[in-house]
Amino acid sequence: MDAGGLHLHVSIACLALVACSPPPAGKYVPPDGGAVSAEGPSLAAGASYTCAIFGAGAVRCWGDNGNGQLGRPPLGDPLADYSVDLGTDRRATAIYAGGSYTCVILEGGAVKCWGNNDFGQLGLGDMANRGDGTLAMGDGLPTVDLGTGQRAVALALGETASCALLAGGQVKCWGDPYQGATGHGDIEPTGGSPGTMGDNLTAVDLGSRDGVPLKVKSVAAFDYHSFCAILADAGPDVSALKCWGSNDYCELGIGSHDGGRGADPSTLGDHLEWIDIGTTSAGAVRKAVAVAAGFQHVCVLGDDGIVKCWGSNRSGEAGIGTTSDPRSCSPDEMGNAGLVSLPYPATAIASRFEHTCALLTNGDVMCWGRNTEGQLGTGDTVNRLSPSDPIVFGAGFAPAKLVFGNDHDCAISTDGRIECWGSDQLGQLGPPATGDLLAPGPDLRLRGAPVDVVAAGGDHTCAILDGGALKCWGRNTEGQLGLGDTTDRGALPGQMGDVLPAVDLGAGAVATAVAAGTAHTCAVLDGGAVRCWGAGNSGQLGQGTAGFAYAPGPPIDLPAAATAIAAGDDFTCARLADGRVLCWGGGARGQLGAGDSASHSTPGPAAALPGKATAIVAGDHHACALLENHDLACWGANDAGQLGLGDTQDRSRPAALGLGQSGVVAVAARADSTCVRLIDDSVRCWGHNDRGQLGLGDADDRPAPPAQSIDLGTSQTASAIAVGGAFACAVLGTRQAKCWGDNQVYELGAPLRAPAYGDGPNEMGDALAAAVQGGGRSVRAVATGRAHACAVLDTSDVRCWGDNGYGQLGAGDTDAHTPFLNPTDIVDLGRAP
Repeated sequence: MDAGGLHLHVSIACLALVACSPPPAGKYVPPDGGAVSAEGPSLAAGASYTCAIFGAGAVRCWGDNGNGQLGRPPLGDPLADYSVDLGTDRRATAIYAGGSYTCVILEGGAVKCWGNNDFGQLGLGDMANRGDGTLAMGDGLPTVDLGTGQRAVALALGETASCALLAGGQVKCWGDPYQGATGHGDIEPTGGSPGTMGDNLTAVDLGSRDGVPLKVKSVAAFDYHSFCAILADAGPDVSALKCWGSNDYCELGIGSHDGGRGADPSTLGDHLEWIDIGTTSAGAVRKAVAVAAGFQHVCVLGDDGIVKCWGSNRSGEAGIGTTSDPRSCSPDEMGNAGLVSLPYPATAIASRFEHTCALLTNGDVMCWGRNTEGQLGTGDTVNRLSPSDPIVFGAGFAPAKLVFGNDHDCAISTDGRIECWGSDQLGQLGPPATGDLLAPGPDLRLRGAPVDVVAAGGDHTCAILDGGALKCWGRNTEGQLGLGDTTDRGALPGQMGDVLPAVDLGAGAVATAVAAGTAHTCAVLDGGAVRCWGAGNSGQLGQGTAGFAYAPGPPIDLPAAATAIAAGDDFTCARLADGRVLCWGGGARGQLGAGDSASHSTPGPAAALPGKATAIVAGDHHACALLENHDLACWGANDAGQLGLGDTQDRSRPAALGLGQSGVVAVAARADSTCVRLIDDSVRCWGHNDRGQLGLGDADDRPAPPAQSIDLGTSQTASAIAVGGAFACAVLGTRQAKCWGDNQVYELGAPLRAPAYGDGPNEMGDALAAAVQGGGRSVRAVATGRAHACAVLDTSDVRCWGDNGYGQLGAGDTDAHTPFLNPTDIVDLGRAP
C-alpha cells in the first residue's frame, strides 16, 4: 500500500418537511416550516420499494424493480445492486420516491431521475424508462433541465407527475397534466417530449401578496394527480396552504366537489383557494406547517400540533372514526370540523396509500387507515378508523422521522437507526426482513461498518474500522488473522459480518495503522504501541523468540512511539515518532538495515538513514524509507534491482537514491518491486518485471528508477499507489483504480482476459481498463497482496478482487470471482462495533 464512516445519514428535513426531534411530552413547539434545505430526506419509499442515501452521498434501493426504479439492470455487477450509479463524482443530498420512479437532488442542486417514465415524469424529454438496463445510468443519465441557472432544493413525486421546489421559492411541475396536476393552466403534457422542460417549463402560479409573488416553503405530492404547497409570508388571515390538480375525491380541500384546479389559468394564482384548516384555541388562523398526501387523501399538521385530514376515506384514512363519504366536499367539513383526535400534539406526519401516521410530542407514533398488510404497525391487519395505540418499536428506538410506501412504512430514530414494517412481498422491507411484518422489525441494515484503512497480505486482508476496531479475514494457517486459532475466515458462508470477531488488541486499545506481511500481521495502537501475530519463525513478531502467535503478542519494546508499520515476508519495520526506523526478524538479505545479515527477534538498532523518515514500506526482503527531503533510502535484497541503486547487489544499510529533486511524495513495495509517486503525481517503478508489473511495456527488470513514468492514460495522474506480488495499482485523479502486471487470477480487477498487462507494447495508457467498481462508486485507497487487491470506496466500504483461494476476498467462498463472472460484492464487516 502507498505509504505517505451503518447509521443512515440523517438529514435535517423529514419526509413531511417538518422538524422531527420531539420536544418534551406535553409541551408543543411548532416545527419550522420555513427555509427548505438542499440537504433533504435520506430515506424514501415508493409504492413497493425503498431507497436510502448512505455513505458519501451514495444511493441504494431495494424491492420492486419492475420499471427500473431501483436504478439497476436485472443482472450485473453486485456493486450495481449495492449502489445506484449516479455518474462520476455525483453525490446525492436528498432522495424521493414516486409510485415506481426515483429522483435525487445532487450536490449543487441538479436532479436525476430513473424508473417509470410513461408520462414523462422523469423530465428527460422522452417517455423511455431509465434504470431497467435499456438506457444508460451513470454519466449517461441526463440531469433534469429545470431552466437556466435553476437548482432544486426539494422534490415531490406522485405516480405520474413530479414537482421541483427551486432555490428561489418557485415550483415547477411536469409529467401527466390530468385535471391540471402540473399547474400550467392547461392539460398539455410536459417532460415527455423535447422542448417542454428547461426555460420552456413555467412555474406554478400560486398567487401574490401585495403584488409580490408568493414563495413556496414546501411541496407535497398525492399518489393520484394532485399537489399541495405551503407558502411563505402568506399573511395572518390564511392557512398558507394551497392545493391543485385532481379533485375527484374532494382531496383539494376547497369545500366542494368541483373539478380540479390548474387546468385553466382562471383556477390558479390569486384565484386558487386557500385551504381552511380552522383556528387555534387562541382564535388565530391555524397555519399549515407540514403536508402528507396519500392516494386521494391528504393530512395537514397545523402550527398548534393539530392534524386534519380530508379527501378519500374508504379505509378510515381521515382518522375521524368512520368510513364516510369523502371529506371536504362541502364547506362545513373544513375548518375545525373533523380534526384527528390525538392525546398529544403532533410534530410530524406521513401518509401514503389510504393510511397515515403521526409522531407526537411524547415520542409515540399513532396510525390510522388501511392496514391490510400490517402497514399501521399494530401487530395485526385490522383497519383503524381513528388513531391506533402507539406503535411498539425496538429497545431504545426513539422515532424521529416517518417514511411511507403504499403498504410498507419505515421510521428513522433520533440516532439514525431504521425500523420498517408492513408488506415485504417484493423485498421492500430490505434486509434482514424475510416476509411481511405486522409491527416494526429489527434494525434495517444497509451497510457494514465504515472502513478507514485496508491492508492486504500474502493471502489475508485486514481492515481498520471507523473507531479503530481491526478485523482480518482470509488465510489463517499461521494465525495471521489474530483470532486465537488457525481457521480461515471468509472462505465459507456465515464467517463474515457480525460473526467475524475483531482482533483483541487489549482493553480499550484501537488500531491506527496495520501492516499485513506474507503470513504475519502487525498493528500500531493509539499511543504508539505495536503488537504483532502470525508467523514468527524468523523473529518478525518482535518478542525475542521464534515461533507462531495466534493472537496479538505483548507490545513490542520500542524506544519511542511508533507511527507507521511495514511487514515483509519474514521481517517487520516500524517508523517512530522521532523519524527513526527500527526493524526486526529475518536479516539474511540485510533487510533489517543494521549493517549485517543477522536476524533479530527484537528491534535492533535504528537503521542509519541519511535523514528522518516520513514513511516506511517493505517488500519480501527489502525495505525503503521516504525521507523528509523527499528522497528515498532503501536496503535489503536487490537481486532484481528493487533497491533502485543501478545494480543487483544487496545492501545491509540504507542507501539514498538521490531522488530528492524529483520530489518523492509516496512509496510502495512488495515482493521484489518498488514504485514511487512523484510530486507531479506521476508514477515510476523498478525492480522485478517478469509480468509487466513496472508498467513499461516490456518484461525486463529495471535496477534503477526509469526516466519514463508509467502511462496511466490521457491526462491521468495518480493520487495513491500500491504494489502487489507481481502487479501494481494506482488510484487515479479521477478516483478510479488502474492495475497492471500479472492477471492470471484477475488481480487487475478489470474486464481484461490476457494473463498479463504492461509486459507488451500498447497495453498501458488509455488501452488499460480501470478496475471495475460498478454502482458509480469511486476509490479512496487501494491495497495489494500477493495476488489480490482491495479498495476502500468513497462510501468507506471495502471491495476486493483477485485470488480467493483462502477467502481473502471476504465473499464467503473460495470461488474464482472475475469481472465477467460472479464479480465480488462489498465485504461484509458487520455493524459498527
